[in-house]
Amino acid sequence: MKNFLLLFIFLFILSTLKSQDQYIRNTSIDILHYKFDLVINDNNDSLFGKTTVLLKVIKPINGFSLDFTQPNPKGKGMFVKTISANGSDVSFTHENEKLNIEIDLVKGEYSFIIDYCGIPKDGLIISKNKHGDRTFFGDNWPNRAHHYLPVVDHPYEKATSEFVVTAPNHYQVISNGVLMETVDVDLELRRTSYRSYQPLPSKVMVFGAAKFAIQRSDSLGRIPVWSWVYPKKKKGDFMITQWQSIF
Repeated sequence: MKNFLLLFIFLFILSTLKSQDQYIRNTSIDILHYKFDLVINDNNDSLFGKTTVLLKVIKPINGFSLDFTQPNPKGKGMFVKTISANGSDVSFTHENEKLNIEIDLVKGEYSFIIDYCGIPKDGLIISKNKHGDRTFFGDNWPNRAHHYLPVVDHPYEKATSEFVVTAPNHYQVISNGVLMETVDVDLELRRTSYRSYQPLPSKVMVFGAAKFAIQRSDSLGRIPVWSWVYPKKKKGDFMITQWQSIF
């Protein structure tokens, strides 16, 4: 009787969660990869972004939508400047937190570049830590990535991703996946690139930028482990630990 009751409760919760999920899935496309080129600065909270979306069209469509927050009366949100494919501009509308890309597509793979800017309403938290230092941290869960990234913001759609973040060079940047490159663009800016080869939902596609003290440990044998902490706290608790497989 007890086992039956537990099973009933589990099925009830499952059916309730399913009934609450009203997200409309687009089964005509499959997002394969996102590349997020982002520029942050210390002068204001503006974000400059250029997102490349690689997708596969499973059956012919006359357009598709991404989740993306448009500017609100208070000046927060993302303004889309252009969308292009194969070097040509593509028509779009941007309303009700949807970026509607208007283009006829047949079966195959396509790449779109979305150029935008704005002040994130949510998702990317720009603030100060307890030491008074400026920080940038993605907090996408459960569906807040679309406040600063044009994505399908639902766990059903998973894709590989890249973050290429250009920031003042006194910041260190951390993100999903493997560190690919760190380049000093000029005397003030540094570009840091990460790539994730594991398909992930948008809620965990994040990056962080702050002044960090970084320490490497080989305590797990062939899997390097780095500990990322605020410099003023480096003798205290670890803040972020990143494991990176070398296989």
